[in-house]
Amino acid sequence: MMLLKKIHHSVNSNFNKIKSKISEIEELSKKVNDLEKRLSEKEDQILELTQYKEKSNKELSIVANDVYILATFAKELYALWEENGFDEFDLFDLKRQKDKKKNNYH
Repeated sequence: MMLLKKIHHSVNSNFNKIKSKISEIEELSKKVNDLEKRLSEKEDQILELTQYKEKSNKELSIVANDVYILATFAKELYALWEENGFDEFDLFDLKRQKDKKKNNYH
């Protein structure tokens, strides 16, 4: 009978250990699932940011090209301005003359 009690006690102890290990495995499984979900969310965020970066780079390239075109235009305009013998103060004189013409019509 004593042997039977020892066996019973050992079986109960092993059963409790197995039950405890199963609980630990279930908790670890939940943690793994949560981490996989968070990893998926982070991957989605990375994809969004990558797409935003690509869009921003394209827009920046367009703006840089526009600035280059405007700078080239400004250089050509300044060269024409100097070829005609004007200086930077002539621009104000032209503005004043234009305003005078406007006022004379009214």
